Amino acid sequence: MDREEEARKKREELRKQGVKRLRPEGSSSYEASLDGDPEADGLGEQGISSASATKVITIIMVLLVLLLMGLWFVIELASPGEEPKRSSSRLAPNFVERSSPAEVGRAVDEAVRGFMTGSSLEERAGFVIAQDQVLPLMEEFYGRSGITLPDGCAEIPDQISSVQGGTLLLAARGVDLQGRSIWFSLVSGKDRVLIDWESTVGYGEMPWNDFVTNRPTKEVLMRVYLLRFIDEKNQSKKDAPFFYRIMDKSKSSSVIAAPVRGSEVEKSLASLISARKSHPVTVRLRFVEGEAFAEITEIIHDLWVDLDRVEAIRKEE
Repeated sequence: MDREEEARKKREELRKQGVKRLRPEGSSSYEASLDGDPEADGLGEQGISSASATKVITIIMVLLVLLLMGLWFVIELASPGEEPKRSSSRLAPNFVERSSPAEVGRAVDEAVRGFMTGSSLEERAGFVIAQDQVLPLMEEFYGRSGITLPDGCAEIPDQISSVQGGTLLLAARGVDLQGRSIWFSLVSGKDRVLIDWESTVGYGEMPWNDFVTNRPTKEVLMRVYLLRFIDEKNQSKKDAPFFYRIMDKSKSSSVIAAPVRGSEVEKSLASLISARKSHPVTVRLRFVEGEAFAEITEIIHDLWVDLDRVEAIRKEE
């Protein structure tokens, strides 16, 4: 049997054993490898099992799928799609934020003039925040001795603004037909400017004179000014406790008060109220039997304006 026939038979035997050619037929190196053991020399024609081939194909397919997914993701990012939806918790701009200074000025004038010239409390309440909640308070307040409503509107000579707790607050001075000046506190609603009536009048659940005279032992919500000071006999002490002089809107009289020592209220007041400067706050007060001073039991707001309610009117108005 000649050499060529012998090589052919050997190839047939290798095929039957599951070995496939890796080099093209006719190559000299391929032909030479047939003379030796193909598994021993590691050169020439080598075999790959069908299981190994399946694994290679699977890996290639997985990589191809991952590549296509990555390409799709890049295309989606690059293509102009819909604008992302804004969070529903983000509030839309209110009236003041989207209006010019001139428009805001006219809206303030309209609110103040409307309140001062209203023919009834119901009509006046139409220009205040949360009118349904505030109207009963207005009826009680204006029924108190010595409290009078504005008598028309002669002029509105002053308007100012300030930012408190990130919220823009407005103020305007109205003069009635009797020449009496009234400062109004105003805030922005969704579509107009509204009066914050409670901070305008310094509303408390009890008339100030009654609070001072009757010394209630039950907590009473009051809008007051606080002035911090240290008792003279403790001036030299390093951590002397603070006392507070409390006054109403008129500042015609005052009482001394203190929080419970070591309480969260004491810590909050110490950081909130600076020395030698009165600060408007909304607090709960009471007197304790046998104690000379009033007790500050709770801080409701660090201003007379309820900023949480101001934000809420954007949705409710």
